[in-house]
Amino acid sequence: MPARRPVAGHVEGVDPAVLAHESLVVEIQIRTDRWYPQGFAKVDATGDWTLRTAHFGGLDHVIRAVLMDRQRNPLASAEVTVTLVQ
Repeated sequence: MPARRPVAGHVEGVDPAVLAHESLVVEIQIRTDRWYPQGFAKVDATGDWTLRTAHFGGLDHVIRAVLMDRQRNPLASAEVTVTLVQ
């Protein structure tokens, strides 16, 4: 059964001055049978970010978060595997 959930994270290893003055964003993608783009979340000055609504269509998913600069150039990425419990 499809579900909607927030996805949130924290950027580590980036200079706090960069976090405070750069317009960093995180692009979220979710993989079930293929990669599904979910949207972008702005990184705040503490390194936190939240995408309010991501769409989950099955049981097992891989969530990819791609950190990007203001021109949307990728800087780093991370993936995590999750199982949706309803």
